[in-house]
Amino acid sequence: MKKILLVLLLFLTALKLFFVSPVFAATTTTLPPAEDTWVSDSDVTFVGKVGARSGQFLDWTISNYSWSYVSPGAQNPLADFWSQIRNIVYAFFAIFILITAFIMIISRGRNITVMRFVPRFVLIILLVTFSFALIQFIYQIIDVIQGFFLKNPDGAGFISQKNLLSISFKYQDFLGYRKYGVAFDESAFISILLVKLTAATYYVMSGVLLIRKIILWFFIIISPIFPLLLLYAPIRNTGKIWVGEFFRWLLYGP
Repeated sequence: MKKILLVLLLFLTALKLFFVSPVFAATTTTLPPAEDTWVSDSDVTFVGKVGARSGQFLDWTISNYSWSYVSPGAQNPLADFWSQIRNIVYAFFAIFILITAFIMIISRGRNITVMRFVPRFVLIILLVTFSFALIQFIYQIIDVIQGFFLKNPDGAGFISQKNLLSISFKYQDFLGYRKYGVAFDESAFISILLVKLTAATYYVMSGVLLIRKIILWFFIIISPIFPLLLLYAPIRNTGKIWVGEFFRWLLYGP
């Protein structure tokens, strides 16, 4: 039985080697394109789409330059966060009154008196209460000024990438080509580099404008804290620093 199986195995092996033709994968050789011809290039397509996307991102950022967009009749969602901070500040007023009374007792009225403290305290309460409306009014004035400078000189909407370093091709339809040949490698490299730099510039500009808007949101939310920094002389310098940062980001426009 073993001899029969061995003979059968040898027979099948010989049949496979001599009578079954091996199958080889068909190989095709791609000839290089001719010199001075346009060929599709994936790198050019990728860089071009990045540039087009950055231009669209910049246009969207500039067209939505206002600090906050709220439909008419709707409440600003930042007001809820502001009211929570305001209520916390109101709770701290009692602590500040106790601290002031303690200072008056210790210093016997030499550092601060009731006549000096009461008007300042009332002013701070008013600033805390109307801080959201005051900051919002300042933001709206700055938006009007920025809108004047962002208007398109042609009279149609706002400025866009077409008024800056224009990337005129569309993201969806763009397909990159380059001329084949050593003589055109340097030109292709410089062109791709310039598009990359333009895209990076657009993203940086858009990022700065968006960060500015987020920081302005942060300032209006914590605006009830600012007046507290003006209550006592030791922390008044900190308040001046915060006010300086506020106006620095407020006037940091395109």
